[in-house]
Amino acid sequence: MAPTQPQPPPPQTNNTLDRVHAARISKTWPLLSHGGPLVTRNSRPKGMDNPGVLCYRRAVLQCLLHVPELYRYLLSARRCRCREKGCVACALRRLAEVYWSVRETEEVQGVVEGVDGALRSFVGHKDFGQYDFLRNGVQADAMEFLEGLVNMIRAREVEVSGRGRSISRLFNVTTRRTWTCEDCGRTSALRAKDLAIRVALPKELEGQPFDSYLRACFQDEDLPDLRCESDACVVDHPEGRNRTRRTRIVHGPELLIIQLLRFDFDLKVMNLVKNPYRVPFRERLDLSEWTVDNTALKYQLHGVVAHRGASTSSGHYLAALQCQKGSDVATANDMSIGISSDREWLLEPRRGDGDEFDSYLLVYQKVGGVMRVVD
Repeated sequence: MAPTQPQPPPPQTNNTLDRVHAARISKTWPLLSHGGPLVTRNSRPKGMDNPGVLCYRRAVLQCLLHVPELYRYLLSARRCRCREKGCVACALRRLAEVYWSVRETEEVQGVVEGVDGALRSFVGHKDFGQYDFLRNGVQADAMEFLEGLVNMIRAREVEVSGRGRSISRLFNVTTRRTWTCEDCGRTSALRAKDLAIRVALPKELEGQPFDSYLRACFQDEDLPDLRCESDACVVDHPEGRNRTRRTRIVHGPELLIIQLLRFDFDLKVMNLVKNPYRVPFRERLDLSEWTVDNTALKYQLHGVVAHRGASTSSGHYLAALQCQKGSDVATANDMSIGISSDREWLLEPRRGDGDEFDSYLLVYQKVGGVMRVVD
């Protein structure tokens, strides 16, 4: 038998991505919903440079990167053959790979700029021209940025066969609204998809448990003069009658966004103004009560985008994050990262100097089994 030839040493490279792909995997990521462990080489959160008014982008990106299921989705983009500089999915995948592999914050910055560059490729695009975050020098709404980001990925998404993952199924909450005609017994149903559960903050709920806010989202609605479209009712009751409509979840996404509707349009100042009172959301969220057949649907909080300031066009955003290791919580304030063992930092985001911010977007990941879609 011929002697085993020694293997040549791996090529030396200064490119961050090349180092990431050539590296050995050494750490697992806990808190996964299903699908086996994920792997990363460095579990410490890193800051992201904000060259001006991009704090809303940095806070959203930080939260998304700290959700294991999104990381899994982005890794599947390695098969993408788009060969386009404007592929947002590829830019985010490169960011995720580098973010969880290098040690120093400075090594992340060039890849973050790559995401900004991919976004700029949509400036002037006929389907995305309405987004404020594509305008230079403008502070934008973090929720608008998240919606635009998902839509841009969807526009150029490459399905990975056998994976069953798409950005829509990852994010979209599917609900079914039903009402039953008391005259003929016909049930009418309408499905709707949204990127988030949008939670209103009426003054009368201030200080109430978070379930009270969710219950208001899914409470039955009284609709006047709603007409049944059955043949019998079109003839007998063409004017319509008062009906009660119920909304329930039929598909719970892997990554759930809850938007706290803090901003209302004020006609006096002709701008969005903020309701700053504290909302007592929880780390563990159980939505089983509001599914169509009470199927178990539970989530774990992984990040919070928080805002300080009077309106979406001013102020500052930061992110509160569940760290990969242990129970520590991190605050990502652009380039600055603070880590604490105090879990309240996740529920009441704050800067290193103690200044509290108002929670705005809550980023959860599903735990347990996959909720089946009900027809």
